[in-house]
Amino acid sequence: MQQHTLQELQEQVDSLNEKLQQAQLNLERSEKEYQMMFDAFPDLYFRVSKDGKYLDYEVGRYHIDKLFVSPDTFMGKYIHEIMPPNISRLQQDAIQKCIENDEITSFEYSLPVPSGDLWFECRIVKLNENEVGCHVREITGAKQNEFALKDRIQDLEQFTYMISHDLLEPVRMVNSFSTLLENEIQDLESPKANKFLRFIVDHSKRLKTLISDLSLYTRVANSEIPFEEFDFKTLVENRVALMTSDLESDNFDILISEALHSVPARQAQIGIVFHNLIHNGLKFNTSERPKILINSSESEHTIEYQIIDNGIGIDEQYKDDIFDLFKRLNTKDRFPGSGIGLSLCHKIIEEHKGKIWFTSNSTGGCTFHFTLPKQSS
Repeated sequence: MQQHTLQELQEQVDSLNEKLQQAQLNLERSEKEYQMMFDAFPDLYFRVSKDGKYLDYEVGRYHIDKLFVSPDTFMGKYIHEIMPPNISRLQQDAIQKCIENDEITSFEYSLPVPSGDLWFECRIVKLNENEVGCHVREITGAKQNEFALKDRIQDLEQFTYMISHDLLEPVRMVNSFSTLLENEIQDLESPKANKFLRFIVDHSKRLKTLISDLSLYTRVANSEIPFEEFDFKTLVENRVALMTSDLESDNFDILISEALHSVPARQAQIGIVFHNLIHNGLKFNTSERPKILINSSESEHTIEYQIIDNGIGIDEQYKDDIFDLFKRLNTKDRFPGSGIGLSLCHKIIEEHKGKIWFTSNSTGGCTFHFTLPKQSS
């Protein structure tokens, strides 16, 4: 009986040993695979204490040169002893935020070398209450591309401004002198001359509008304009008052919700969006009395605004390209304009991290919707 029990125990021990050996093999394989994967990424890994002391490091064997200095230079030392003061403060603040909020934090920094600045991204993850892991990756190429793109955009904006300014001046002159000439010869019995002159005046005005709208369109993507708190209802009321003062007729109704929501945004740009959408609702309208309703609704993360009209409406087939630049669904003779207004609205809302679209109303007309985040990005 005892011999039988010992045999069973031996079998159990042998089984456990086999499982242990298999587990050891799996562990070794996992470690090898991890190391191979780690070697493939151009990352440096540091384990750092809460107070900024370097405890450990790891670097892929193909990227050992990214350390730039011997591990003896920083192991056991503090961040402020190794890194420049500005980077040391950034990293220490990021470590503190990571531990306190239990969230991944990141920041970018540059280090000067003889060949120029090298840029890095540091991502920090909490390991426990006293330690963090810091993943560092060189991003010099990406930053150089980013800076080059910003320079190109700035050059393009300056070029566009100069071109639009230089083009507008002769257009203004043509328009002004054409109008003066029209006044001078209006009593002459030459219908053909008056027709030609009217053609010149109308097209010079159209060209002036087109150039002005294009100039505005190219200036929208200016991320340096700050977001601010302001009352949307007051903004819309002011825009409506300014717009309607230029209209020849007051045969329309514009209703603004008393509970119009407000969010942080770029006030001038949002004013352009409301102006264009309301103006379109009045312009593309053949009803006996045009009506516009402006209201808003709230969801968890965004506010949705609706501009509802009783105009001629828009066919749903154009929902994907109505916001394209210069896209027109009607002739210039019937509804004049540059064809840039909705493209400008789309660009502004996109810059605000929102969305814009339209739906057809069952009773005629259409509703333009756009969303804005409750918190500015």
